[in-house]
Amino acid sequence: MQPHRQKFLANLQSIITRAFGPGYTAHLFGSSVTTLATSASDADVTILLDDPTENPASHPISNMYLLGSVLRHHGMQKVFPVATAKVPIVKFYDPIYKLHADVNVGNALGIENSRLIREYMLLDDRVRDLILLIKYWAARRDLNDSAEGGTFSSYALTLMLLSYLQLMNVLPSLQA
Repeated sequence: MQPHRQKFLANLQSIITRAFGPGYTAHLFGSSVTTLATSASDADVTILLDDPTENPASHPISNMYLLGSVLRHHGMQKVFPVATAKVPIVKFYDPIYKLHADVNVGNALGIENSRLIREYMLLDDRVRDLILLIKYWAARRDLNDSAEGGTFSSYALTLMLLSYLQLMNVLPSLQA
């Protein structure tokens, strides 16, 4: 993980703790964890409750408008809650670390999926390069902006590539 992303995460954790108290931990996932992040990549963050038996929806931090207000109050810019998305998020820009980010609450699966993708990349050095090539190819053809609708996310493209490599017996299934 890039050092400035770790510092960004530590700063975000500090903001969350000051605003909502202890009991919450911010985690990076996505390209920040898989090492597929480029200088243009945003940071994907999920906030997990330290007590996994609790329902995140019952906590104030799950209110994307409130979370957005807290982030804005602490100097974040371009703060935009997307509370009606399938996975509600707050999009924002951190001017200190010059990083765009999306934050959600309770997405533990995103963390595990990111670790799994990283494990596949560790099995064969070619996998990371292939994923980056597919992402570049799709971006050049406007095929990987799922937020705008009608195209694939980078995550979906990565899963399709991993599936293909498993079918071709290049990679084993780590979930079997």
